[in-house]
This record gives sequence, C-alpha cells and structure tokens, in this order.
Amino acid sequence: MVEHQKCTGKDHVDKELKRIIALGGEGLMIRQLGSKYERKRSDTLLKIKTFYDAKAKLIGFVKTKSNPDLISSYLVEMANGIQFKIGSG
Repeated sequence: MVEHQKCTGKDHVDKELKRIIALGGEGLMIRQLGSKYERKRSDTLLKIKTFYDAKAKLIGFVKTKSNPDLISSYLVEMANGIQFKIGSG
C-alpha cells in the first residue's frame, strides 16, 4: 500500500522526490486531485523522475570485425525516425 499525500508545492515535490530516490525508488507519480484510476495512459497522472528514457525499435545489428558470429552493437530506431547504435555489452 502506498501512502498518499496532498502536494503543497514545488519544494514539497523536490523534497519527496529526493527522499524516494534515496530509498532506491525511480520517482513520483502525481495525480490530479479528484481524478480516478484509469487502465491506460492518463492526462490526470504525471510521472516525475530525475532521468530520461525512451523506447526504440530494434531494426538490425552490427557484427564484430574479428568474429562474424558475435554482435558488436544493435541498430535501433526511435518513433521520430532517428536511428542509432547501442553497444551490445
């Protein structure tokens, strides 16, 4: 069970975010007052965290030069069409 608190402002959010991260958490979820849970992405719920992440689709791979049986990196594509390599290690 997660304790709910009414947010008192930006300083409160910053302090609580630091506390949760120190405990090993990823961040905070802030819900619009009076909103109800939805089983989908919601305009009334905001995730606050201290890092950015994104999803990318795997579209290929690059083999190592020394051993063609090994993969040196993966080729991925973001939703906006940007492609880049991610190391396999």
